[in-house]
Amino acid sequence: MSFLKLRAIPYYPELSEKLGNEITASIVMTQLEYWFAKKGYAPFYKFLEPVSNKDAKGNEKSTFGYVEGDSWTEELKISKKSFKNAFSKIGVTYNTKSEFEKAEEKFKSGDTEFFYCCYTDKQTRQTYYYRNHKKVDNLCNEIASSKITYDEIPKPFPKDSKKLQKGISRSDERESLEVTKGNPSIIQEITSGEYNNKIMNHEEHDFFETLFKELGINFTTTNQESIKNLLTNKNATKETVKEYLLETYENMKSNPSIKNLSGAFSTKIQTGKRQPKYQMKTKNQQTKNQEAIVSTIKDTQAIMEDKPLTQDIIAAEKEEKANLDTVFNSLPKQKQESIMLEALKIALAKSNGFEPFAKLMANRKIKYELLRQL
Repeated sequence: MSFLKLRAIPYYPELSEKLGNEITASIVMTQLEYWFAKKGYAPFYKFLEPVSNKDAKGNEKSTFGYVEGDSWTEELKISKKSFKNAFSKIGVTYNTKSEFEKAEEKFKSGDTEFFYCCYTDKQTRQTYYYRNHKKVDNLCNEIASSKITYDEIPKPFPKDSKKLQKGISRSDERESLEVTKGNPSIIQEITSGEYNNKIMNHEEHDFFETLFKELGINFTTTNQESIKNLLTNKNATKETVKEYLLETYENMKSNPSIKNLSGAFSTKIQTGKRQPKYQMKTKNQQTKNQEAIVSTIKDTQAIMEDKPLTQDIIAAEKEEKANLDTVFNSLPKQKQESIMLEALKIALAKSNGFEPFAKLMANRKIKYELLRQL
């Protein structure tokens, strides 16, 4: 019989290298990832070593759900000391549940942030494992693995919530056993939802994740939601969405006024709107715009100087405008909008398209000229 037919545990040299060439730590991390994936990326418990069903006097005692083959030392065929040493390279170990609960930054020890944390219930000898989703994710991305969604911080575990599943032997396909009912020391399940990618199917996810990597933009949960929404549009396909993304990216990239391209891109695709091409203004265009502004200012000044601004004239104009405003306000809303649109149109033509002055002119002058014609 070939040893290749035996149960195998994968070893990833790239992961070992990222962990400082810690081979055992990389194998332990691989197994932890296996169990987190199997448990929907929620916390789970597992035994470090076998639990005897007899006490020191030979009397039967509870094994708290342990079944032969369920422990780390049995699964990995390494000593308890080797496992603890390997886990110390990738995780924080708390001595008690109370110590774990009091820790504000559960994945930190000193200034170092780790991938996992755990604590062991001294009574049941069950060890409970938590995953630092963001840090593990970043490492996975570095070694070209897929990224998936998650809740970032371990949440409190109320006593009345569902019990955690335990990790049984990897080679055993039995259902996870439920822990003895009423055991007060059992950690409760964190209701964080599954960490699996449920935003889109795997084929779509892989397709767009590859595209985002080519663009140098993280395929975040927000971006995944945006893609999902784009795909729900009528007649949308992966290819049409890809064309939209590439067009949007290129048009935004060419615009020097956009400093945070990644953030602006994510915001734009959330709306599903197209990004217009950036038109670089030539010196001639800039000069023309400046001349238009100067011309508009002069026109405005000429309008103001057209009449001698005596107190009587100012008072008369105010009264007339007040009367015209009363007429304007009495008109149907649709008619009001029509007048203002026409006033703005005339003002834009007179101000060479310079909108700020056009709005000012439309509101202060042309609006009243149109009202006088009613």
